[in-house]
Amino acid sequence: MCVRLLELLPTSQVLGLQVPPSTVEYLQKQGINVRVLQTEQAVKEYNALVAQGVRVGGVFHSTC
Repeated sequence: MCVRLLELLPTSQVLGLQVPPSTVEYLQKQGINVRVLQTEQAVKEYNALVAQGVRVGGVFHSTC
């Protein structure tokens, strides 16, 4: 069975770190809803979206 790669992409992306505007723009052009938040809030948002059954990806800053 073939799986289309785009079906595997998250519909939302939560970023708990600063990223260049070009990164956010690129993700949005791919149809991905992007949220850039402070790490603690980003983790809460990620967990809330997962609980709702949203296909979500997350990138979090964790060295502080």
